[in-house]
Amino acid sequence: MIKTLLLLTIFTSMCIRANDIRIVTEHLPPYQIAENGRMVGGSSYLIMEEVLKRANIKDVSEVMPWARAYEMGLSRDNTIVYSITRSPERELLFNWIGQLHHMEYSFFSTKTNKKLNIKTIENALNYRAVAVRNSFEASSLKRLGFIEGKNLILVVDYVTAWKILKIGRADITYANAPILELSNMNGSLFKRQGIVIEKFQLYVAANINTDKETIDNLSDALHSVKADPSFKKLFSLNTNE
Repeated sequence: MIKTLLLLTIFTSMCIRANDIRIVTEHLPPYQIAENGRMVGGSSYLIMEEVLKRANIKDVSEVMPWARAYEMGLSRDNTIVYSITRSPERELLFNWIGQLHHMEYSFFSTKTNKKLNIKTIENALNYRAVAVRNSFEASSLKRLGFIEGKNLILVVDYVTAWKILKIGRADITYANAPILELSNMNGSLFKRQGIVIEKFQLYVAANINTDKETIDNLSDALHSVKADPSFKKLFSLNTNE
């Protein structure tokens, strides 16, 4: 009887733990591509789909604005978030499960803005920048000296940021090249200004209080996917390709 109750308790605990896991992400081509609120493609999504399968986690990726996904990753136990830039400011805020892609960040403007010729960060501070609220890019711009309400506009998502830049409400944005592949956004309209400012990696991360067994399972699964030759091309997606 005691053994039966013990097994039932363990089983119930495992079920609660499994059902409590949430996977959150955003629409961020070419890494995550969503249509009608559902993930349908993208390199990070395809990697994570296989990782979750190998880790025996049946939860599906929930698509939401980045600010909400980031806040959920910070505040809710057993929440997995991807793709998230690993930066010094975030280092102690999450459990970092594994790397997905390499990122190179620069300033971008429209090609029609002939007056801009940014060669240094000091040059860039003279112009209005746009970024997504609570994003890595917004944090970097603030760290570089941009001030919200003065020379920094914060918006809800990347599509809006590029549209703000396109119509001239902002002069520059801070990004990596693949983001230009956003839905309905023509990358040929924009150009890189100056040199690469920072290099970071996109990661899978978990809330700091996420169950250790979940972290270990996901880490092992990601490692096995990286070692699988059939997934090599997905991991090779880079900012200068």
